[in-house]
Amino acid sequence: MTGKYTLEPVDDWDLWDRCVNASPQGSIFLLSNYLKFADVPSRFWFIRKGSAIRGGLCVQETQDGSECRLDDLVIHNGLWFLSDSTKKYTRARNERFEITEVVIDLLVKRYSTVELALTPQLEDLRPFLWHNYDSSAGSKFEWSLRYTSYLDIDDLATPRSVQEDYSVFARLGTVRQRNLREAWKTEAQCSSTGDPDVLLDNYQRMMGLTEEGFAIKRRRMKLLMEGLINNSMGCLYEACDEDGNICYSTFFGWDKHRAYYLFGSGATDSKEKYHGTFAFWEALLDLSQCHGISEVDWEGVNSPLRGSFKLSFGGELLPYYNLKWSS
Repeated sequence: MTGKYTLEPVDDWDLWDRCVNASPQGSIFLLSNYLKFADVPSRFWFIRKGSAIRGGLCVQETQDGSECRLDDLVIHNGLWFLSDSTKKYTRARNERFEITEVVIDLLVKRYSTVELALTPQLEDLRPFLWHNYDSSAGSKFEWSLRYTSYLDIDDLATPRSVQEDYSVFARLGTVRQRNLREAWKTEAQCSSTGDPDVLLDNYQRMMGLTEEGFAIKRRRMKLLMEGLINNSMGCLYEACDEDGNICYSTFFGWDKHRAYYLFGSGATDSKEKYHGTFAFWEALLDLSQCHGISEVDWEGVNSPLRGSFKLSFGGELLPYYNLKWSS
C-alpha cells in the first residue's frame, strides 16, 4: 500500500503555498512565509500519487532534527489534502486514510518524538489511534481534545450607518454590546501604525514576563508581525483614548481561507474597559470590508478567561486535536 504514495521534500514554495491555499485543511500556519517569519525550524513534504500531488505534510523540528515538536507560534501543523471532485466520497476518504498511514510511518521512523496539532478540518484520526493497535510493545499516539471558535463576518462587508444593524452585532454577548455602545458614545478611535512594540510591551507586562525571559519570543513575534504586514498577510489594530494613547492592540493574519487572531494585549493602567472590544470590532470591520475576509478563527478557546472573551463575540465552537507519540 505504501508504494502508492511518495513523500517528496519541497523546493517549490510558490507551488506549496498554492496547494495549501487550495486545501480544505490549509491554514496560515502551513504557509512558507509564515513559518519563515516565525523563525521556527520546519520540514515540508509533498505527498504524491504518481506525479499528482495529493497532499502535504509540515512539521516543526528541534534544532538537531531528531524530534518533531510543537511551537507556540504555530497553532496547527501536520497534514493537508487536495480535494478531487472526480472521486466518490468513500474513495476519497479511503485515500486520505492511506496517505495518513504513510505519513505516520515516516514520522515514527524519522523522529523519536512526534507532536502534531491538527486543523479542525482534519476529521479522521483513525490511522493515528490505530497505530500499533494490536501491539502490546509498540508506542501508541496520545491525543487531547482542543477547541477554537470560527466567526462568520460576511455580514460586515457592506458598510452601514447604524452598526447595531449588523447581524454580527446582534450575536455579540451583552457585555461586548455595551462596550461598543460606550466606545461609540465617547467617539473612540482605532488606527494602525504597523509598529508592534506597544503591543509587545503590554504583552510582556500582561504575562508577567521579565525582559530577559521574553527576549527571544519577543524578537520572533515582532519579526512575524512585521513580515506578515510587509507581505500583506496581516494587520495591527490599535484602539486609542482621547489623548491618542494606545490602550489596546490586536493583531490578525490571514490567508485565502480566513483571518486568524494571533496576538493582543492592553495597557495595564487603562481606566476604560471597552477598548479591547472596540479594537476587535474595528479589526473585524476592516478585515471584511478592506480585505474581503468572511471568516475569523479566534485561534483557541482553551482557557477559561480568554476562551469566554473570544466566545462572547458569537462564533461557533469547533474541536481540533493535538497528538503525541514517543518511541
